[in-house]
Amino acid sequence: MDELAQQKLYEKWLKKDRWRLRDEAAPLLAGVDPETAAGSGTPDQIWNRLAAAVRHGELTVDNPDAALEVWTAAPAAVYHWATAGQIAVPEAFRALMEFILQTVRPQASGNGDDTEPSAFHAGNEGILGAALSVLAAYPGQCYRRNGGIDLRKVIMLMHEHAAELFGSDGLEYSYERVYDLLQARIKKLVNSES
Repeated sequence: MDELAQQKLYEKWLKKDRWRLRDEAAPLLAGVDPETAAGSGTPDQIWNRLAAAVRHGELTVDNPDAALEVWTAAPAAVYHWATAGQIAVPEAFRALMEFILQTVRPQASGNGDDTEPSAFHAGNEGILGAALSVLAAYPGQCYRRNGGIDLRKVIMLMHEHAAELFGSDGLEYSYERVYDLLQARIKKLVNSES
């Protein structure tokens, strides 16, 4: 799977509130599309580690009393468990999840977990994911001469490739809305690192 395909895979799955550990989280941690994972051995090995982590209290699931096959957890919880447990997560997954965790702040969920992607505004998340896709796919066209990211170029590329990035709906937001969102997220990230 090439980088752009993997980026799109994780953009699609990180929009979901919950992943079933066996048939969604395990394949995604292995870099495999859950919809085509049948018969692949790597997700089974990861599934065994996920199940053991739940049994040992290292990973909390939403429905511990349910059958193992239907256990679910938030993508952020799965990511934190994987990185803490020294599981090598695919680069596209790591990059997008880190970007989400650092730049898009969820609304308070009331349960103390402020990293849960379920609270993200889907439209903003899609725009941020598309911007990352453009940066990954067209790096030579996204930067200024001084090496900084040129948001105007990124947005123009997002509009040029809207059908590819957003499907048949295309990019539903105006240039100004996209620019304001990206600019605000970059400022928030820069300010949080200062």
